[in-house]
Amino acid sequence: MSAGPGASAPDAVQLRKLIDQANRGNRQAFDRLCALPPTAVAQWVHLVDMAENAREGFIRRASGEKALFTQDLFRRQCTALTRDLTGPDPTPLETLLVDRIVLCWLHLHFVENIYAQSMHELSITQATFHQRRLSLAQSRYLAAIRTLAQVRRLQVPAMQVNIAEQQLNVAAITGAAHSHQDPQQGTCDTTR
Repeated sequence: MSAGPGASAPDAVQLRKLIDQANRGNRQAFDRLCALPPTAVAQWVHLVDMAENAREGFIRRASGEKALFTQDLFRRQCTALTRDLTGPDPTPLETLLVDRIVLCWLHLHFVENIYAQSMHELSITQATFHQRRLSLAQSRYLAAIRTLAQVRRLQVPAMQVNIAEQQLNVAAITGAAHSHQDPQQGTCDTTR
């Protein structure tokens, strides 16, 4: 498994082993990783994906280190949620935001489970702490969802339709926008 000139790149198992050794301080393994060609470096990305590492940490902590079946179920739920949220052709920004949503979703449910399992034993101070923790986790989760929705709304091309003397800006009409009735014109003006 030499990484010298002309040597073939290690397979995924060998690469993971080298990464693990380098992460434990093995300078020789680190040097071998650094000497790999750029095509092999592209394989690293999925092996040391920070979002995936965080998800795995939550999954193992929430289910227990030895609960392989439950861990697999959580991974499947995360994969399905990721697939549902990313859609067919996500931008890099959408991919990052979906990763954040999935991580926040895991964190929220992790915090909810901790609270639910211990709520009958908690003092008022401890219950208040857990409620605040839950609220913060939910706020982050909802903020991540809102951010993805905003990014997707901004990606929709603006369209202007002029019919006679009336103008309608389609991109300006949102669920949060309030229309204002102009009493002199008798038409809805969405630009105010």
